[in-house]
Amino acid sequence: MFQRIEPRWRTKLAQVKETIGSKEKELATTTDPDTRERLSERLEFLRGQAQWMESTIIEIIISEAQNEVRDFQKWDFDIIPRRVVMKNGFQTNDGKRLSVDDPFKDPQHPFRIAIVCAMWLTGFDVECLATLYIDNP
Repeated sequence: MFQRIEPRWRTKLAQVKETIGSKEKELATTTDPDTRERLSERLEFLRGQAQWMESTIIEIIISEAQNEVRDFQKWDFDIIPRRVVMKNGFQTNDGKRLSVDDPFKDPQHPFRIAIVCAMWLTGFDVECLATLYIDNP
């Protein structure tokens, strides 16, 4: 799933940035105050969207398995950096470590997309969670 989501995320971000460029050019050549105001509001939204997308962290949460490095290599995927995050969590600016569940529960933290294989935690409440997709036969 990560290999499907991540390239599409980059493509969408590039589209947003391209739109920002075209709206900036349009704003620079527009003299009508109403149009300028509308374009300025749209630009502010698009810049916020681009910043949000750039800062978003997508992580994989998966139970550790024997021979997982070799198994993931079959799919041309390096699980090692993901495993380090799963085990060690995220480092804060002051050098502290946060387990992956605390940042995911924090709406201000950039860890916003979790791809979970099997089970993460039982009784795991995330009040800021907006969307949950389940792909399970």
